[in-house]
Amino acid sequence: MRLQLAVLFLGLGALSGALHFAMLARDASLLLNRGTIRIGFNRSIRLFLSSGMLVLAALSGSLPLLAALAGIMAARQWAIGRYGPVS
Repeated sequence: MRLQLAVLFLGLGALSGALHFAMLARDASLLLNRGTIRIGFNRSIRLFLSSGMLVLAALSGSLPLLAALAGIMAARQWAIGRYGPVS
Protein backbone atom coordinates (compact mmCIF):
# COMPACT_ATOMS: atom_id res chain seq x y z
CA MET A 1 0.00 0.00 0.00
CA ARG A 2 2.78 2.44 0.87
CA LEU A 3 4.61 1.73 -2.37
CA GLN A 4 1.43 2.36 -4.39
CA LEU A 5 0.92 5.64 -2.56
CA ALA A 6 4.52 6.65 -3.25
CA VAL A 7 4.14 5.88 -6.96
CA LEU A 8 0.90 7.88 -7.03
CA PHE A 9 2.58 10.91 -5.47
CA LEU A 10 5.56 10.54 -7.77
CA GLY A 11 3.17 10.99 -10.69
CA LEU A 12 1.27 13.80 -8.99
CA GLY A 13 4.54 15.54 -8.17
CA ALA A 14 5.71 15.27 -11.76
CA LEU A 15 2.38 16.58 -13.06
CA SER A 16 2.12 19.49 -10.64
CA GLY A 17 5.81 20.28 -11.13
CA ALA A 18 5.42 20.34 -14.90
CA LEU A 19 2.44 22.70 -14.57
CA HIS A 20 4.30 24.83 -12.04
CA PHE A 21 7.39 25.28 -14.20
CA ALA A 22 5.38 25.78 -17.40
CA MET A 23 3.42 28.54 -15.69
CA LEU A 24 6.67 29.98 -14.33
CA ALA A 25 8.08 30.19 -17.87
CA ARG A 26 4.87 31.85 -19.01
CA ASP A 27 5.04 34.36 -16.15
CA ALA A 28 8.63 35.22 -17.02
CA SER A 29 7.64 35.74 -20.64
CA LEU A 30 4.72 37.96 -19.63
CA LEU A 31 6.91 39.97 -17.31
CA LEU A 32 9.52 40.58 -20.00
CA ASN A 33 7.07 41.42 -22.76
CA ARG A 34 4.08 43.12 -21.20
CA GLY A 35 3.72 42.94 -17.44
CA THR A 36 0.01 42.56 -16.75
CA ILE A 37 -2.18 41.73 -13.80
CA ARG A 38 -2.41 38.12 -14.98
CA ILE A 39 1.04 37.52 -13.54
CA GLY A 40 -0.34 37.82 -10.00
CA PHE A 41 -3.15 35.42 -10.80
CA ASN A 42 -0.74 32.90 -12.31
CA ARG A 43 1.53 33.16 -9.27
CA SER A 44 -1.40 32.44 -6.97
CA ILE A 45 -2.42 29.39 -9.01
CA ARG A 46 1.16 28.08 -8.94
CA LEU A 47 1.41 28.58 -5.19
CA PHE A 48 -1.88 26.83 -4.40
CA LEU A 49 -1.24 23.96 -6.80
CA SER A 50 2.25 23.18 -5.56
CA SER A 51 1.64 23.72 -1.86
CA GLY A 52 -1.66 21.83 -1.90
CA MET A 53 -0.09 18.78 -3.49
CA LEU A 54 2.86 18.88 -1.07
CA VAL A 55 0.55 19.19 1.95
CA LEU A 56 -1.44 16.15 0.78
CA ALA A 57 1.79 14.23 0.30
CA ALA A 58 3.07 15.24 3.74
CA LEU A 59 -0.17 14.14 5.36
CA SER A 60 0.25 10.75 3.67
CA GLY A 61 3.71 10.17 5.12
CA SER A 62 7.38 10.69 4.52
CA LEU A 63 7.75 8.28 1.60
CA PRO A 64 4.95 9.89 -0.46
CA LEU A 65 6.42 13.33 0.34
CA LEU A 66 9.86 12.29 -0.88
CA ALA A 67 8.32 10.74 -3.99
CA ALA A 68 6.40 13.95 -4.72
CA LEU A 69 9.57 15.99 -4.34
CA ALA A 70 11.38 13.62 -6.68
CA GLY A 71 8.59 14.13 -9.22
CA ILE A 72 8.91 17.90 -8.92
CA MET A 73 12.67 17.73 -9.41
CA ALA A 74 12.20 15.54 -12.49
CA ALA A 75 9.70 18.05 -13.86
CA ARG A 76 12.20 20.85 -13.19
CA GLN A 77 14.80 19.10 -15.33
CA TRP A 78 12.22 18.58 -18.06
CA ALA A 79 11.20 22.26 -17.96
CA ILE A 80 14.81 23.46 -18.17
CA GLY A 81 15.30 21.39 -21.32
CA ARG A 82 11.92 22.32 -22.76
CA TYR A 83 11.82 26.07 -22.17
CA GLY A 84 15.49 27.02 -21.79
CA PRO A 85 16.35 30.64 -21.09
CA VAL A 86 13.58 33.20 -21.29
CA SER A 87 14.12 35.94 -23.82
